[in-house]
Amino acid sequence: AADIGISIRYLHALFRQEGETFSSWLWSQRLEACRAKICSPDFKQQTIGALALEFGFSNFSHFSRRFRRAYGVSARELRMQLFGRLT
Repeated sequence: AADIGISIRYLHALFRQEGETFSSWLWSQRLEACRAKICSPDFKQQTIGALALEFGFSNFSHFSRRFRRAYGVSARELRMQLFGRLT
């Protein structure tokens, strides 16, 4: 908020007008960034757990539930769909 010259209260009001909270928006951004790395061949050797930690998900079960809810498949299933059996 300070970086763009608005109050935290006003920032939250802007998100509320869009029917979302800042917190839910932030977590969806983190989840999408994690999904992008899971889908990238450059990161296919990095564990899904390590990627989840990188984006602030300290609880893997929480990450797994949110990922499946957002994308309809687990992170592991998505990776297997894209790259086949992983070793």
